[in-house]
Amino acid sequence: MTSKKLFFLLVFLLPISTGKVFFSEQSFFYGYHIFYHSFWVFLTDIVFCGLMLAWLWETLTPTSSPPHEGEKIEGVPHQITSAFLKDRVYQGLLFFWLILAISTILSREMLLSWYGLARFTEYFFVFIYIRENFHISREMKSFFWLILAISLLETGLGIAQYVNQSSLGLKYLGESLLKPGMPGVAEFISHGIGSWQNISHEMLVMRAYGTLPHPNILGVFLFTGLLANIWLIYGTLKGFRSWEISLFPALILVSTGMVLTFSRAVWIVIALVLLSLLVMLRIRKYRVFETMRSGRRMAEQQGIYLPKHIAALILALLVALGLNFFLFGEQIKDRIVGRGVAAIAEQESFVDRQHFNSISREMIKTHPLLGVGLRNFVARMDEFNRPARHASQGDAGGGERLFPQQHQPVHNIYFLVAAETGLAGLAALLFLLYNIVRHAIQKIRAGDRGERTILLVLFFGFLCLGLVDHYFVSIQPSAMLFWIVAGLVSAKSV
Repeated sequence: MTSKKLFFLLVFLLPISTGKVFFSEQSFFYGYHIFYHSFWVFLTDIVFCGLMLAWLWETLTPTSSPPHEGEKIEGVPHQITSAFLKDRVYQGLLFFWLILAISTILSREMLLSWYGLARFTEYFFVFIYIRENFHISREMKSFFWLILAISLLETGLGIAQYVNQSSLGLKYLGESLLKPGMPGVAEFISHGIGSWQNISHEMLVMRAYGTLPHPNILGVFLFTGLLANIWLIYGTLKGFRSWEISLFPALILVSTGMVLTFSRAVWIVIALVLLSLLVMLRIRKYRVFETMRSGRRMAEQQGIYLPKHIAALILALLVALGLNFFLFGEQIKDRIVGRGVAAIAEQESFVDRQHFNSISREMIKTHPLLGVGLRNFVARMDEFNRPARHASQGDAGGGERLFPQQHQPVHNIYFLVAAETGLAGLAALLFLLYNIVRHAIQKIRAGDRGERTILLVLFFGFLCLGLVDHYFVSIQPSAMLFWIVAGLVSAKSV
């Protein structure tokens, strides 16, 4: 199918940020570029259009023999209507989209809102395509291999950027111009860039970006690649053929790439996810042994609990952990606890995030039902910036102006959705997410384990990361990845 080929091409190109930016009147604030106020057209948007046209053609083109006499024919409109009437996931999706559309109509900066609505509509169509066309048992392995290949490519670029401490000149792949000390570049202070260099003086250390807009987003892609790698080792490893052995160094490389993003939130979520997987495998082991003791058939347990594969995975992860601590232990410690003025900068970053949270709460209090308008958070945040001293004095007017670099979305997707689309939008989103997870759990309980389980764990990781950052709503590559995984988790076909 042409559409399926275009879908896999879309996934492969997802971290490639090749595209063109169009600036709005609000794109610059005192010379500082506010990405949330610019309009982006990516290469993946063109692939998306091709995917939708191919899917439409395949849907409307008859592929079977004519129906027998008296047989009822259901047209596409009837099929769509039936899907939305019977499927709670689609009901939640429609409800959320309608709230977004209403918020767009009521927003002050309507052009930004229409752009935001177009982005969400794109994500939702990809989500629907995956749910209707993706077969978990047949195609999940190919998807995991593709994600792993992308992750290895991005890891290689990230390692090269970290060692060179600069960008690689790959602007046609969407790589940003990077150098420590440049405004907006993600960096921290440490002793050199690796223990092998024996550099004793403190220096600015630039984090790995790959071809993505921020190291945290690279961390999300490599987190996805790590879980894909884990499943390929656990679920497909049959022996010690060369292509299978290559999965182990791949695991170490992807782990190194994640370390060099120095994304602490991703590190924490990875630790929680790995711990959750170990607990789930422990429970599976208990059930397998119970089945053996009771003398019941083990057919349904086969392929689920594989102790040799678990041992190989644990060994590979321990090797990756030890190697990265040996090479980058000093940098990891400095990133976690801070060093010198970096510790002060980290404190300021924490205060800024708390400040954004308070601004979002003010927006929700003032516009509780439908919010300030989709993609209007940054455009209107100065109005709701009310420092504690103003609040204590009962000041009902607008607050002090923020610095240009402080004009960012609140670092929480749930607060961001609630501030821009109101409590109605947040309720619609939570209803949709609940039904996506509910559908996945029902499939797992019905016997569709394995791939669906690892996808659900990955999706829970995304939901946790959404508590501390905004990129699943505000930035195209990570937002598209979020809805692709959501579609896979809730895919109808086993």
